[in-house]
Amino acid sequence: MSYSEENDQPQLNFILNIKRKNNHKKSISIFSAMGCGMSTAAKVAQSQKQRAAHAAAANASRHNSPINTPRNDNLPTNPAELEIQRARSDFQKIMAHVSWIPKPANMAPVVCFSNSAFPLVVSHLCLEEGDTTNVILPAMGGSHLGPGRIILIGQIQLLVQCSSAATEASLFLENLIRWSSSSAAQTRVLLLGLPSHIVPFIQKNLSGFGLRVLTENDSKHINKVHVIICLSNCEFQNELEVFLSRGGSLIVCAQENNPEGEFPMNNLTKRAGIAFPQCPLFIGPLNSPTMKTNPSFTEISRYTLNAFNEKYQKVMTEDPINLNELDSVITSLRYHVQCMEQDENTILSEIYETTAGFLIAQNYITENGFCPDLIQNIAAVLMVEIQSKLPGNFFVGKDFSYPFPGKPEVIESETVTIHVSTQPEGWFSTGYYLPPAVACQVTVADPPDGITIQVGAHSECLTSKPSPWNRWPQITHYFPIEDMNTEISSPFGGLIYVDSTSKKVLEFDIKMTNVMPYPYWPKNWESTTDSNVSYCEIETNFVTFTVLTESMRKVPDIQKFADKIDSLIKPIYDFIGYKKKRNLRVVFDTDLPEEGPLCGYPIVLHNDSFDDIILDEKPTSELFSLLMFFSVLSLPDNGLDADKESSIAHLMACISFITVYPDISPMEYSTVMLPPLFNKIWNIYLRYKNEFPLALKRAREEYLLDKKGSVDMWSVFVQELSLKCNETFKDLIEKPKPQQHSSGGMVMSMSSQSLQGYVLSDEDDNL
Repeated sequence: MSYSEENDQPQLNFILNIKRKNNHKKSISIFSAMGCGMSTAAKVAQSQKQRAAHAAAANASRHNSPINTPRNDNLPTNPAELEIQRARSDFQKIMAHVSWIPKPANMAPVVCFSNSAFPLVVSHLCLEEGDTTNVILPAMGGSHLGPGRIILIGQIQLLVQCSSAATEASLFLENLIRWSSSSAAQTRVLLLGLPSHIVPFIQKNLSGFGLRVLTENDSKHINKVHVIICLSNCEFQNELEVFLSRGGSLIVCAQENNPEGEFPMNNLTKRAGIAFPQCPLFIGPLNSPTMKTNPSFTEISRYTLNAFNEKYQKVMTEDPINLNELDSVITSLRYHVQCMEQDENTILSEIYETTAGFLIAQNYITENGFCPDLIQNIAAVLMVEIQSKLPGNFFVGKDFSYPFPGKPEVIESETVTIHVSTQPEGWFSTGYYLPPAVACQVTVADPPDGITIQVGAHSECLTSKPSPWNRWPQITHYFPIEDMNTEISSPFGGLIYVDSTSKKVLEFDIKMTNVMPYPYWPKNWESTTDSNVSYCEIETNFVTFTVLTESMRKVPDIQKFADKIDSLIKPIYDFIGYKKKRNLRVVFDTDLPEEGPLCGYPIVLHNDSFDDIILDEKPTSELFSLLMFFSVLSLPDNGLDADKESSIAHLMACISFITVYPDISPMEYSTVMLPPLFNKIWNIYLRYKNEFPLALKRAREEYLLDKKGSVDMWSVFVQELSLKCNETFKDLIEKPKPQQHSSGGMVMSMSSQSLQGYVLSDEDDNL
């Protein structure tokens, strides 16, 4: 199988920062602009217990709703035919006699990924600069959730522009409301939480339809209306779920300004198979104030997940494969996949199987790494996105562990029950390993909210950098634990962790089948001497390392190494007054998404740095950089700007080095380009070694105790230092030039997990 390029330099929509040697031309890259990181359904899925509670509330209060009679649309009883016919009927009612609709600026796209979801109008996506891409998605769509109806509109300003002066736009709005209310007498419409400056316009546009229009910023009247219009960041999701369960209709509009591209209402609407994808692209054409509609339901249905899958399957069977077509359809598929929950889905399964078969036939693993060819890279990114959405039992019998992370030659599995004591927003090491492609039954008698089973320690995704990669770009799997029994599996296998979103310590027992212990120092190091699980863990008083087992076996005295690391971390904690809530975590990986190591939870280092950090007993630059990371993570989140944070962290790393290695000059081991501020605070520290840390501790305490966000940590520090030293430090008050952590020669970069996953919150660190 091969592929063709329509031009020497095809316009690729999808590739994420792909740069080849000797090729400096830039192509319009939708997915580099898309900003779509790998999604983790376990983190955002609503618990089944919550859904059950909301459903019970709906049943209990059904008689209080103005919508208390079932609709009878004379639809067939066959589920597939019913959904197709209902969608066709809905589309025709809403778009009847409408040939165009307004197209406000910054209109977000919509994706339809269930049989009940349908587009209303579609258009090409455009880059912010105005360039039109060949990706077409809906600008609006509709669906059903039980007896409720849902409409998604890519910009609230569209409703503002549906005035009576624009005849067809007004007709569209009237059709939409009539369909939403099912032509109920005395239809009541609630404008829920809409900005005050646009409410009068929407009220006026609705005034000619014989409706009663209410305007509220709270949920007290939700049960008394037929139709609700809200924004995509509406906070009343639970109440709106109950409203839909009673047959209400919900019109969700993307807000005017959404720089983060987040749509909280997706948590509700995606259950109906419709959502706003995270996408910095807009509905085009950008210079047009209107969009043409298409009266053909058959044609408009070409822009749903099912239709894109059919196109994908067709493209993948062509010989040669057209790279531009493949790029376009994969971009469209990824926008759909990112919005979906982790669950059984025949379409996603089919796409995954097709893509895996294609990559295997293409010999995607070479001596140069994974997926060296452009077409393999495109396919792999799609496959990575989909694998996080597939259910826990999907990967049974699918072994992709070669050559990394590998699997034991001898697998002696067992059934175990362990006691879990979670760390606040961190990983709990179970001490057990799940072999690849093996089914594991996880049993938790009464699972707390917000817990997830994580299989694999290498959580960084590599798709943000060009291939070839040294491993498959995403080998960690997440499984939310919502029921007593959960089946999990992974094609890569991996060390098993329990992750928790709770800031409190959770205690519970967990039973797992078909697992085996991995080497874990000091807990079972001696009893697992013969284990050939590829990775092990070393736990000291302050930090847990995940490293290659064969490398760690070379360390002659692990206790000596653990003592050294703890003796380096303790001065850092003492200097800032930090009291640990959980262990730091360091993972050694065979590949990284960026040039240097990553600072976050976990800290991620390359396997090549093992000798310099663990095996070498002498001080090294790599060890100094690791201490810099430890120092950054001990500082309050957002307490200091980049210059001040890096300067203080560097100072703390120097003090740590001097404590353990008193005869060396720590600056000789620094590879970080620091701002001039560091020299100033270093000289001040040398003069006031006792006063400096006391002032810093005081500033940290005040910052963490502040609930209003009014405390400037640096200002408090300078003030305290001046009082304690009886000296005015004017140089510290001057603002240095802004500098980011990743600029210049800084080796420090932020993990894609982000520092927020580790740094203590105000509540956690209120000491």
